[in-house]
Amino acid sequence: GEGKTTTAVNLALAYVESGQRVVLVDADLRRPAVANLLGLENAVGLTSVLVESIAVEDAIIATATGLDVLTAGEEAPNPAELLASQRMRVLLEGLREEYDLVVVDTAPVLSVSDATVISQYVDATVIVVNTRRTGKAKIEQAVAALQSVRANLAGIVLNNVAVSRRDSYYYTSDR
Repeated sequence: GEGKTTTAVNLALAYVESGQRVVLVDADLRRPAVANLLGLENAVGLTSVLVESIAVEDAIIATATGLDVLTAGEEAPNPAELLASQRMRVLLEGLREEYDLVVVDTAPVLSVSDATVISQYVDATVIVVNTRRTGKAKIEQAVAALQSVRANLAGIVLNNVAVSRRDSYYYTSDR
């Protein structure tokens, strides 16, 4: 893919290493990958909290790294509806009060409306792009989709960038 889940996990872990209290939320309810990437159980998660009214504290997994994770949970029949719900908004507001940083991994912006919906509930949005798979026109479409809902676009992460030798800087040591 674009590398969005790996980027979200690494961003969250970097903040944990700097001493921040961080929770990572897997809100990609269509193709969740956080639990698998981190080797966590996915039976109870975001969908459990939104659908079954399980307390968020009971669904969050504390990892050995210090990162707290709310996996996606069981497959939901109506992901877009769940993510656009008032319960989702309240959940994110509650997490914001408990943690220094809440990192939310969503479905790709252009595939479904999920990411644009969630972008309205968060402080900042970052687009992750695999430059060998996604062209400029698609990136512009993603930016336009987020701008249409007044998302705060903090930036674009470019993954898999081909760098030619003449374009790159490198340093050598005299030792």
